[in-house]
Amino acid sequence: MSRATSVRDAMVTAIKENLAGNQNVEPFSLLLYERDELIEKPLVLIRVAGREFVAEQGPDEQMVKIDVIICAAIPEKTSGTYSTYRHELVANYDIFDSLFESLISLWVPNGIFSRRAMADHRFVSIEEIVGFEMDELFSDGVYLSWIQLKYQDCLDEGE
Repeated sequence: MSRATSVRDAMVTAIKENLAGNQNVEPFSLLLYERDELIEKPLVLIRVAGREFVAEQGPDEQMVKIDVIICAAIPEKTSGTYSTYRHELVANYDIFDSLFESLISLWVPNGIFSRRAMADHRFVSIEEIVGFEMDELFSDGVYLSWIQLKYQDCLDEGE
């Protein structure tokens, strides 16, 4: 198993242990899901997004980028007015946004993961990649939001 995969797996375990609400958290490589599996509960997906290397004077730095994605189905309009449906959508978005905020708070400001190493990698930064993906929302009725985390390999510090 690669060092980056170890970070991903450690993060899956840590998020499962620290995120309220017994959320579905799992590793992934490709964003594959069936809408039906997202209806009851959002899915928190975690993958290795890439690596970054810096080779300058002094010790080389190796960074691992990890994507953390929330994937959830929005309810379909079955009956009632569009006004009522819009209110249902807002209520659902608020639930998804609250989950997204809970995830982010594990790192910032001063979240429990901001000072905690993951598989011998230290936290460096967090970036919101997509607040929510509009194309997925309109085409499939699926809410997607994700953040990208950057971790530095602690082996770099010993050299």
